[in-house]
Amino acid sequence: MLQLNKEFKAVVWVLAVTLLSINGCTSKTSGSSSKQFDIIFVNNLYTDIALTLTGEGSDVIAPGDSVIFTLNENPGSFGYTAETSGETSGGTQIGLLITWNYPDIDVSTLEYKRINLILTSSYFFMRMRNNGSHVLSPIYVNYGLTDQTMDNISIPFDNVLYNIGYYRAYSNTQVRGYWTGTSTYAYWDQGTHFTFPGTNNQAVTFLNTSKIIAGQPSVLIESWDQPLRTEGEIVDMVNN
Repeated sequence: MLQLNKEFKAVVWVLAVTLLSINGCTSKTSGSSSKQFDIIFVNNLYTDIALTLTGEGSDVIAPGDSVIFTLNENPGSFGYTAETSGETSGGTQIGLLITWNYPDIDVSTLEYKRINLILTSSYFFMRMRNNGSHVLSPIYVNYGLTDQTMDNISIPFDNVLYNIGYYRAYSNTQVRGYWTGTSTYAYWDQGTHFTFPGTNNQAVTFLNTSKIIAGQPSVLIESWDQPLRTEGEIVDMVNN
């Protein structure tokens, strides 16, 4: 008896992920459905944020921009991780690494989800302008405290505004910029030479005007809702 073998071929449709950039807002679409679900991330900080939406993909969000992940349906819950920091021109981290890690966000009753990536007033972003007579290097933040940091960067006396990085904000925060190769430094004390605004996403621009005598700091206080990366240059590392 002749036997007939039937072969069944499964057809797998691979849905492409489309990346669109419109007016500073990036959209990632996965699948197609009449019940799509948008997850929107907004970067309210001063540096690029590297973001990963678990199981969906990754993106980098510029300051003031946003990214939209469009899912083919409400996932019920989702997770994401993100990180940002100040960086040198060579990509070396300056200051603290700021991270977000939320593995299980319930969205089962929502039509969409918008997440504003912010920092509380426990942190601040630092910029620096050196209009003095000496290169400042290294830079200490929270000098003498448990959370003291030291960045081996160089701030030239060119009156250019430089983006630095993120740091903890304390009532007794002190920032020091040493004159290169000496024990002399310019310094700024919180509560004396400047006061933190006490807002989310706060930033402080430190202005050094010491020409001959050390310790003559002046400071500008700034806090922006829509930060712009173009307002500051990127510093270089010091070669040891």
